[in-house]
Amino acid sequence: MTVTLPFATCAPGKVILFGEHSAVYGKLAAAASVNALRTYLHVEKTTVPGTLQLVFPDIHFEAQWGGTQLRTVFGAVQPTVGPPPLQLDEQLLARVQEFAESSVEHPVHVQAAICFLYLFAAICGAEDTGLRFVLKSTSPIGAGLGSSAAISVALSTAMLHLRDTAPGPTLSQVNGWSLLGEKCIHGDPSGIDNAVATYGGVISYRKGHQFQFITLPDHLSAKLRLLVTYTGVPRSTKQLVQGVRDLYERDTLLVEPILEAMDQCAQRAVSCLEAAAATDTALPSTLLELATLINVNQGLLCSLGVSHPALERVKLAADTAQIGSTKLTGAGGGGCAITLLADGCTPTVLRQFQESLQDPAAGSFETYETLLGGLGAALLGDPPTGVSALFRDPSATAADLETALTPGIAPVTWTPLKP
Repeated sequence: MTVTLPFATCAPGKVILFGEHSAVYGKLAAAASVNALRTYLHVEKTTVPGTLQLVFPDIHFEAQWGGTQLRTVFGAVQPTVGPPPLQLDEQLLARVQEFAESSVEHPVHVQAAICFLYLFAAICGAEDTGLRFVLKSTSPIGAGLGSSAAISVALSTAMLHLRDTAPGPTLSQVNGWSLLGEKCIHGDPSGIDNAVATYGGVISYRKGHQFQFITLPDHLSAKLRLLVTYTGVPRSTKQLVQGVRDLYERDTLLVEPILEAMDQCAQRAVSCLEAAAATDTALPSTLLELATLINVNQGLLCSLGVSHPALERVKLAADTAQIGSTKLTGAGGGGCAITLLADGCTPTVLRQFQESLQDPAAGSFETYETLLGGLGAALLGDPPTGVSALFRDPSATAADLETALTPGIAPVTWTPLKP
């Protein structure tokens, strides 16, 4: 291994803009990266030679494995040369899963260990030990914002960089490997989350069709300010999807027009963003069109029964404060809401809105201000000493990471990956 250590990688989280639930029925959907809500990975030499360490403070997980131990688990597997495979190596996965379940206790930690160890074995092999991987995120974990995909992308980028083969990690390679990482965790993911985390920007997709990519120029992304509100209300995506399915089968004639209207929202939003990306003169009409579509789409989602009182509380407060247009993102039933902030929304008004959501009696919500779109997977070689210190300091906060590392805002230069 000739790669210079330490180095860092990053990948953004995602929000579903349009197409929740309707995408299941072949309608168009659109998802986007969120620039400030990111997973960051720092890789350096370990102080214990011959070991492999994974530290993930956000889920209170830290593990260390010996090189001899890992060679036994990985067996005779050789690093994959060329494009990433389309399917998991089931024999390797079985060995890694058995090892993770026997050496790690908490189910969430087991999933993290399986994803990490599988990718390391398949990309790097069993020889590149003596490394310490530290994952930290500015996005809430398990909130439906694509955190597991961002983790897979950050890990895949780092491991391909460690492999040190020309031309270095590419977006295509990272996308393929991160999908395999997602399969380790979720079984049969759609691939949209890791694609957004890899490429950034906006991706539109329809079941059975290829993804379509929209790159948002910096001047446009800077104007598309988004507030993500995490209600903390747990939800079951499976149950919510089944609830819509039951409604659809009971009264298809009633529900199909709702799904068609959601399809129209997504199509118009994609067309609007494509037009805006091609020019810098249409921002007022862009915001107005997107705001209208967000409000209509939220009403349609409510009619399918997938909203929640906590989400409606966020929307009511946002509408009352006139800060922008709000809808749920993801499966609904809790989770997160997104608000596209109005052009005239001032910091004072936004702060007052955020404070209005802090009610111990009704439940306090977490809010995250970010920009829509932004850089996908990226690499930071030879990070400044202060940046590395953030990954070694257990008291470093998400706000510290955001200030020091957010692409396009922080005083560090991330290197985008080649296609």
